[in-house]
Amino acid sequence: MKLFIKDRGALLGILPREGNIVTVRVLSEMRKELGISEDEAKDIGLKTQKDGDQVVTTWNVKKDTGKDVTFGDVALGIIREQLSALNKADKLNEDHLRLWSLFMEDRGDDVPG
Repeated sequence: MKLFIKDRGALLGILPREGNIVTVRVLSEMRKELGISEDEAKDIGLKTQKDGDQVVTTWNVKKDTGKDVTFGDVALGIIREQLSALNKADKLNEDHLRLWSLFMEDRGDDVPG
């Protein structure tokens, strides 16, 4: 599955920090896979700057060609569980729309509520 920087950042933002040993190992692998390498950061002109109390990250979206990422069944289960929980808690935002399309809609889970 091709994920762009924005997708990968949004996905990293919803992953749980805790779980059983299998979950923690899968999460560790996912974080490594979803992260940005030095070469990729250089290629897309990734910059992080402080703006008052916030940290702002920018990059050249046109140079972000995406990264092919493969997810196993456990990883997919974790992602879908997190998206489902955010949906039920009315905590989804625009950053999650593409993730929902990629991970939930093909399963028929795009029904509100």
